[in-house]
Amino acid sequence: MTVLAARAAEFGGGYAWGVVRHLFEPEMGADGGRRLAGDAVALAAPALRHGAGSGDEDPFSVVHGLYWLTAGIAQRAPLLLAVDDLHWADQPSLRFASHLARRQALPRLPTDQRIKRDLVSL
Repeated sequence: MTVLAARAAEFGGGYAWGVVRHLFEPEMGADGGRRLAGDAVALAAPALRHGAGSGDEDPFSVVHGLYWLTAGIAQRAPLLLAVDDLHWADQPSLRFASHLARRQALPRLPTDQRIKRDLVSL
């Protein structure tokens, strides 16, 4: 099983994609994710790499790329994503979590319905 974990901090909300970067750091590795080549990584690059974006990326494309990156990792082995203190996460990371929570294609463990409802309302 692959476990990707991150922790949001009360004052970390000002760092765009901070929680997402923390989650995917183990997958990106020292090679900067070169082994994860493909369209999903290209779309997700602004969220995963410091200075990768030009600032005019379509936010949906980035979130969609993160979704397909997550799905690709989950195809290799069962995947558990764990974020502690998600309510303190930055807005772009919350958008990704919300997008992921709404998708039915990935099997999920039961979640706290209050948290799921909060994510979908973002």
